[in-house]
Amino acid sequence: MTPPPPPPEAPALVLRGPFGSVWLETGAIMLKRDGDLLRIPIRAIEGIRTVGRRATLVELSLTAPAGTPATVHRLRCRDRRAVARFAAAAEAALPVRDHAEPREDGAALTEYVERRKPGPLARVPRRRLLAVTAALGAYGGGLATMIVAGETHQAFMWGFGVIPLIAGALWARVVARGMYRRSVLRRHGVTVVATVRKRSSGYSAYRFTDLSGATREIEDDALARRLTTNPERVGVTYDPRGRVEPRGVLSRTMRTVIVTGGAVGGVLVLGALYLLPYQLVVVLTGWDPLG
Repeated sequence: MTPPPPPPEAPALVLRGPFGSVWLETGAIMLKRDGDLLRIPIRAIEGIRTVGRRATLVELSLTAPAGTPATVHRLRCRDRRAVARFAAAAEAALPVRDHAEPREDGAALTEYVERRKPGPLARVPRRRLLAVTAALGAYGGGLATMIVAGETHQAFMWGFGVIPLIAGALWARVVARGMYRRSVLRRHGVTVVATVRKRSSGYSAYRFTDLSGATREIEDDALARRLTTNPERVGVTYDPRGRVEPRGVLSRTMRTVIVTGGAVGGVLVLGALYLLPYQLVVVLTGWDPLG
């Protein structure tokens, strides 16, 4: 009996993106991202596809046992044709599986060939580093432009205008995130009664039972309104789908305070816009519409 021919070897395609690269090897896919080099066996991959509005993102879904969420690796490349070619070639190299066939844990089969040495900025997202670097470059460039132009007054306002900008942006961000959570809970949340429990660490926590009968516990929400009949019980709203964390029910006074705080942050940001980019426009164009 003639043995079946071996499967065709996958073409040596390399897909390079701004934050990593991925390529095919015999029996595996190599993924290099953020300083880590992973060897993912072909048998550990469930599927490969292109995603994104412009199909510039390749997504590798690993196998997982039934009832277990699958590990997903993604890599972006600006050339969508290269992404499509790589996804097609890699998909053709995958073994044919039956839907009822038990799956292994693809994450456990993945091998780290190289690991990045953690540095002081290792846990900071790359996009945040790029944003901070760009902001510092723009700030330093604007300050240098005013100093070179001899505009001492504008340089002074530019130099100190960053203080209300940072303070207002951080405060507005905190308030906006809180208001987003509250809006999700107001539209999709379920409100239950929770009891206040003291932890061994000295901090308080709220314990409640959700609709599925499971007992849950969240950190103390200092803004939550205590029930007038029992100060040790509070109203807690949670999202059954888990999109946001549970939060205590606010009183009308606290909601007003939060909205007012957001408005204060907006005023600080508007003031900083006058102290920073507006002054730069005055220096570069010589036109001061408010002057």
